[in-house]
Amino acid sequence: MAGDAANDAPGSLWSTDAAEVASRLAAILDDEQAAALVTYDETGIYGHPDHLQVHRAAAMAASRAGTPTVYEATVDREYLHFVETHLVEQAILAGDLGMVRSHIGVPSVMITNAVDVSSELDRKRAAMAAHASQIPETTSAFQLGLEQFAAVYGWEWFVRQGPPGPIDELGA
Repeated sequence: MAGDAANDAPGSLWSTDAAEVASRLAAILDDEQAAALVTYDETGIYGHPDHLQVHRAAAMAASRAGTPTVYEATVDREYLHFVETHLVEQAILAGDLGMVRSHIGVPSVMITNAVDVSSELDRKRAAMAAHASQIPETTSAFQLGLEQFAAVYGWEWFVRQGPPGPIDELGA
């Protein structure tokens, strides 16, 4: 995270020139004739340095390659506030899930695409567990029951830059 010495280590994404990353990615976008690119929102969802670097490089790459649509993966901050409030009340969870005060994601009004991924929750939970350095097994996310996990993690949100693209065909 910000301030971690690992960010400055040679070869870390954060320490790599974003323009260099963008050039490599633009070449792939050109080769694939990509209609869209998915990246993180401008805050890296929660400020992770690598996510911020990915956002910067992706924006440059899409521009260089002429990729018309960029989807910025984010979190619907107001939805999560609503869910958290109700989860705490209904499930009588001790403490909170940390979402209300975290300032992650963006306000609902900025969301252009919401995709229901509730049918893939087993895969999503496994993918989250594979990132143990970011999401330890003791985190509150893994303590949630199925219904509560679905309420929090059953959606993916995006802010679209450019014309409608492939993700528009998936979501509400």
